[in-house]
Amino acid sequence: MQNCPWILLKHWGQFWATQFFFSFFFLFSLLLVFLLAQEYERSAELLWEDPKLLFYVYLAPSIPWLSSICCFAATILTFSMLERHKEWTTLQACAVSPLWIGAVFLVLSTVIAACNLWLLYTQPTKENYSSEKIWEPRSLQMKDTSVGMWYFQEFNPRTLEGKNLQLYLNDDAGKNYGRLRCKMASWDAKIKKWQFREGIFWGYPTARGVPVPDIKTNRLKWNELRKDIFLEDAIDSNTPIQKFTFQKLWLEELTSDPLPYFWIKENPSKMIFKEINSIIDNFPNRDSYKLDAYYYQRTLVLVNTLSCIFVTLLGLILMSGKKSPKVSFIVVVIVIGIVSFYVLRIAFDKIGERGILNPWICSIIPFFGTGLLFLLLKFKKEKALFE
Repeated sequence: MQNCPWILLKHWGQFWATQFFFSFFFLFSLLLVFLLAQEYERSAELLWEDPKLLFYVYLAPSIPWLSSICCFAATILTFSMLERHKEWTTLQACAVSPLWIGAVFLVLSTVIAACNLWLLYTQPTKENYSSEKIWEPRSLQMKDTSVGMWYFQEFNPRTLEGKNLQLYLNDDAGKNYGRLRCKMASWDAKIKKWQFREGIFWGYPTARGVPVPDIKTNRLKWNELRKDIFLEDAIDSNTPIQKFTFQKLWLEELTSDPLPYFWIKENPSKMIFKEINSIIDNFPNRDSYKLDAYYYQRTLVLVNTLSCIFVTLLGLILMSGKKSPKVSFIVVVIVIGIVSFYVLRIAFDKIGERGILNPWICSIIPFFGTGLLFLLLKFKKEKALFE
């Protein structure tokens, strides 16, 4: 009898895992069938050329919520089988607390969540991993507080080249001290430098002097101001007084990465996790309100990836007690839980995307609220039975 508790825990852990994998295999097969029916040509092409990309593009994004459904189903089915085969009596005879079984299920769910997390961080970063639409060239505006304002008539994210650039250089006080116009500008992501081609640089008079590009050092040099009758008017009207024409130009002072500004216009829910991280990590002002939706989406992806743990806990709350609830009660509670979770998710998505509350709070509250609802319904049910 001494080994009885551990044998039972191992037995029910294996049973839970079996229920999980059967459920997962069934749902994953359905997903694969729907994929082949809707995207047959594209999926067949990827299956032949790059099966890994097919998996990450079409299947991997669905695995977290598939595994969450399976964890919840495995918990419900396992407890139902415990009740059906009258094994609660055996558990009590062996002095095994139901809490130990719940702990085993939570540990198994944590392992599955860790696998989902590994899958998330091993996503390939290929261009065709994202939708084609977000890679189309378009106009781009960049506001870098440490440099100034950039205006591209058209910027191509694939080649990292922009056409017809207008760049206004500002000092710490926000006053213009230089302006650059060129037909073409290209960004080298490896060395984090811009190359400007076929353009003009205008220098404005400032207290420091007049900035002029130095071809030898690839930096701006400041020429002293020569006082004359037109200088005060130029300073007051913020008019350039020095012109520099170039065919090719590099400036070490300009290191603004264009991609975060380019992607910031996109809906973060349509982007992969690594793209969202790249935007947040490379955006000059990480406290900008423009990043609120990206912070929230990153947190939401992480919470959804770890949702196996939350839904298993919800299943334990629903099935806990001396006696498992009836099937009719379980179905009603699950339907109510799904509706409440959906309503809470929509409401807190809006709040989280606007940065009103901490993104972690907004992401977890739907699970927390559904858990409280399960506890309330469970309590009312048990109270009605005793009355």
